[in-house]
Amino acid sequence: MSVLVPIPTQSLQAGDLYSVKGNVIVVTGGGTGLGRMMTEGFVVNGAKVYIVGRREEVLSKAAEEINQEFGKSGGCVIPVKGDISTKAGAKAIVDIIGSKETHVDTLVNNAAIQVPWKNPITTVEGHNDPEQVERLVWEGVEE
Repeated sequence: MSVLVPIPTQSLQAGDLYSVKGNVIVVTGGGTGLGRMMTEGFVVNGAKVYIVGRREEVLSKAAEEINQEFGKSGGCVIPVKGDISTKAGAKAIVDIIGSKETHVDTLVNNAAIQVPWKNPITTVEGHNDPEQVERLVWEGVEE
């Protein structure tokens, strides 16, 4: 004999299922374009968002504008100057955010990196090979 346990329907509402209220989110390239738009959406919905980029003035301006316009919703933006195009740069960003937070709930890898690849994939077959793509992602960037 099976027993059905009722599930509270409130927890299944979209607002609860997909809530970011109180979440810690990192958005690379969060100062402009799509990264900024995503950041605004997270802040409006109550998240603490670290925006990461190389141009400190762009990040500071974006953070100020977003906090001013949407900060009353409970979310906020914190700019972090950093360069994710190298392992050392990525580690520095992790160290900065890690010194302020115990965890990150969501990472949005939005920033573009334009650096030479060690072993680029040059064929259609290569792009369809998960092992080659994985190798490129984890080992492909020159330092």
